[in-house]
Amino acid sequence: MNLFSVTTIPSAIIAGLAFFILYLALSKYVFGPLFHVMEQRESRNQSRLDSANELRHEMQRLEEQRNAVLKTAALEASGLIRDALKESTAEAERVIKEAREESNQHIAEAMAELEAEKDRAIEAIQGETEELSHQIVKKLNPGRVH
Repeated sequence: MNLFSVTTIPSAIIAGLAFFILYLALSKYVFGPLFHVMEQRESRNQSRLDSANELRHEMQRLEEQRNAVLKTAALEASGLIRDALKESTAEAERVIKEAREESNQHIAEAMAELEAEKDRAIEAIQGETEELSHQIVKKLNPGRVH
């Protein structure tokens, strides 16, 4: 059997033409739509990837925004706490000062009252001393009375 014989060449040409016609028919009716479906699928997948990347970027932006808001809130809270602490310290100092002033006033009033009582006691003692002196003088010198 010879590959290049007269009978095999026309069969080969016919088989080649049949193969070429089959290829054209398949590419028009099978491969074309199949490639079209594959391109649509690839396009859909690419758009999904693009959408996912956009969502990832949006998520990163929102995360950064959230962190900035949290940082600002923490700073504001810290400031509010610091202000409240300053106000409460100032209020405590004011109350302590008022209490000291009131205490000092009570002490001064008590000291003045004690001083007044001391003076009254001294006057009473002096009055009694004079009376006792007169009584002693009367008893010692009954004839001489002042």
